[in-house]
Amino acid sequence: PAEMICWRKLEEIDVISSRIVSLQIEDLPETIAVGHAYFRALLCDYITLAEHERATLPRDHDDKNTPFNQQTHEIHKLVRQIEEWPSRPWSTAELAQEFGYSEGHFRSIFRRETGMSFQDLVIHKRVLRAQFLLTETGLSISEVAESLNYKDVYYFSRQFKQIAGMPPKVWRTTHARQ
Repeated sequence: PAEMICWRKLEEIDVISSRIVSLQIEDLPETIAVGHAYFRALLCDYITLAEHERATLPRDHDDKNTPFNQQTHEIHKLVRQIEEWPSRPWSTAELAQEFGYSEGHFRSIFRRETGMSFQDLVIHKRVLRAQFLLTETGLSISEVAESLNYKDVYYFSRQFKQIAGMPPKVWRTTHARQ
């Protein structure tokens, strides 16, 4: 059915699901809270994916009057993948090769389709995930940075502040769940 959405990284979902189960089995308040946070993160990823599936797919593939740009569709699919896995070390050179373009042409197409540079979009998606992790989990700022593939917590904090308008520590205190 049209409403059905598929996660493409099932092995990663399986790892996270197994982790959630093992945390619940430990039956300690702190492990249960972390397990719940992982589960909420999975649900948020799914909801985001579902919203983008509906927003980016053409309404009617067979309608001759509906313009369908395969390039646009592929770029929007890539954006969904970045949202799903912002911590992945994304490479424009590898993606350009995968799409069959030069790196410069890929960057140009990406900016035209999304309104942002590739790197800016990746940073924004990482900060969005960091905001969620800071609000919904007990992970330290350095653990959040590490989970998003940042090697330097200070660099992470600078990028976070640039996008969110405040440092991660301030974000956590002002957006803490009651």
